[in-house]
Amino acid sequence: MLCSDLIILTCEYLKDSNYYLLNKALYESIIMVEKGAYWKKKYNNFFKNMDKEYLILNGDYNWKREYMRVIKFDYWQMIMDNITKLDLSCKKINNIPKEIGNLINLNELNLSGNRIKEIPKEIGNLINLEVLSFFKNRIKEIPKEIGNLIGLKKLNLRGNRIKEIPKEIGNLINLEILSFCKNQIKEIPKEIGNLIDLGELYLIDNQIKEIPREIGNLINLSDLDLSENNIKEIPKEIGNLIGLKALFLSGNQIKEIPKEISNLIALQYLDFSYNQIEEISIEISNLINLEGLSFFKNRIKEIPKEIGNLIGLEELNFGSNQIKEIPREIGNLIGLKGLELAENNIKEIPKEIGNLIDLRELNLSYNRIIRIPIELINLKYLNLSNNQIKKIPMELGNLINLIQLNLSNNQIIMIPTELGNLIDLKYLYLSNNQIEHIPKELGKIDLERLNLSNNHIEQIPKELDNLIKLKKLGL
Repeated sequence: MLCSDLIILTCEYLKDSNYYLLNKALYESIIMVEKGAYWKKKYNNFFKNMDKEYLILNGDYNWKREYMRVIKFDYWQMIMDNITKLDLSCKKINNIPKEIGNLINLNELNLSGNRIKEIPKEIGNLINLEVLSFFKNRIKEIPKEIGNLIGLKKLNLRGNRIKEIPKEIGNLINLEILSFCKNQIKEIPKEIGNLIDLGELYLIDNQIKEIPREIGNLINLSDLDLSENNIKEIPKEIGNLIGLKALFLSGNQIKEIPKEISNLIALQYLDFSYNQIEEISIEISNLINLEGLSFFKNRIKEIPKEIGNLIGLEELNFGSNQIKEIPREIGNLIGLKGLELAENNIKEIPKEIGNLIDLRELNLSYNRIIRIPIELINLKYLNLSNNQIKKIPMELGNLINLIQLNLSNNQIIMIPTELGNLIDLKYLYLSNNQIEHIPKELGKIDLERLNLSNNHIEQIPKELDNLIKLKKLGL
């Protein structure tokens, strides 16, 4: 048997990677020493020398390993007794010191932007903690002791490598904001339904396949974002969230919207873009407080006329679907500011679109439209590229608020002189048409970009030399 002094000396130089070289008896002797008084004293003295005895751990630890750990941490000077806020973000920290668990007065702890792989179980001692952030680390697992933090109000674990949310998360009944975005989570535990004070839940960019029906218990939820997952079905219990103001489910595999969604009368923003939805139920007309609605990139063939009931809408997106007709009830949406209908099969624009006096942006590119709408006098951005337009009506010159006009890839033969009235126009795109003549009146506009390439133009009027602000010219 080696004498104790020799064992201690061996411990001093032994690295973790060398332990496998030891026989069982020697290994057990060394571990006993590492857990004993010699290394405990060295550990204690490290903190005593800094007048930080309040950080000293007690319990069953391997004190050699704890001592080697604490001497490598560079930010002890920031950890003061009775501290209530501790910000250790962006410090290139690899390990969270277990001693943080002694800071029982801590209210806010920020460890974002580091290289942390593991959360120590001692974190569960911080019973007064209200704000905890591990944003953008390398954490793979959350200890069950997280469930002890019953006073926690904000928890941010965005941008890690977490695969599972522990069921103990359900103990955090005072939680108001919870973020697990950009992880590798496959399942939402049903215990999430215990968080009845939760106001914001963010689970963007994970691998979630199912929304538990217990989600319906979160009656105080105002923001729910489950975008970019693998969700196929929305539970009918979603209709219980009557206080919900924003619901984002883009980038999933949803085919059907439950009729219970009509109960969400407080909803202001609803995003179902990038799904597989084929039909919109008329119940959506109950969402009279909606301001933003997106069904971009789905398989919708028809916009229900009941869409006209959503008179509070400001942004509406039905781009990249299979829509053939715009219902005339669209004209009821008098507060609409942005309308996206690109990449459909639309042939005609109803005259009722002229009622949209607040419309600023209209995108109808990649359709089969023949006529340009001339009624929208407050329009600033108009995109009708890649259609079947043959004529630019002279009345287009009345849209004096236009900043950008895109009529590329059509069958236009002539540019009317009235376009010279568009004094606010900065960007004019007319490439890939059949234009033969450029009117000199274009020289009166302060254009910054003008594209007339791939036309039949033989002569450029000298008045275009007046375009002193022009940054790009395509001929």
